[in-house]
Amino acid sequence: MLQIHEEERLKVLRDLDILDTEAERDFDDITRMAAIACDAPVSLITLVDKDRQWFKSRYGLSLLETPRELSVCSHAIQKPEEVMVVEDLSKDSRFSTQDFQSIRPKMSFYAGSPIVTNEQVPLGTVCVIDSEPRKLSMDQLSVLAALSRLTMRLIYIRLIKKELAKSPENNQRLQELMTKI
Repeated sequence: MLQIHEEERLKVLRDLDILDTEAERDFDDITRMAAIACDAPVSLITLVDKDRQWFKSRYGLSLLETPRELSVCSHAIQKPEEVMVVEDLSKDSRFSTQDFQSIRPKMSFYAGSPIVTNEQVPLGTVCVIDSEPRKLSMDQLSVLAALSRLTMRLIYIRLIKKELAKSPENNQRLQELMTKI
């Protein structure tokens, strides 16, 4: 795995120009699919910024962001090659602090698959959360991993569309093709 410094990771995240953007149906479809596939009440597409975890899409949760120090996803991106599963957060020393246990809605279960660039830079996760401890099947974990890869592709497509819009006269055919994606 490629090691990347946090400053470089944050630069890549900023260069993708996705933070603090409006809700988008394609991303909302992913969180809905994750929630359904994993039978979870909450699903998120998270992007881990310097001091916060921002939600590009959320299903079953109204919050827009949380402080990074209360982010399970900031732990998940430390191992971008694997889906992180914590069956019972209260029994994991990383998450059993008073601050963490005060989060509402209550989180007892977490599974998150890192969203990783082609250069192996982790940006955030596609994750599911439940208020009760639980497990996921191998199929559910595979779906979560596939949805995180799909999310990264959507981020790239979004960036390409934005760049194409800057010079429409030179890229007419590419723009036409991109609308079909």
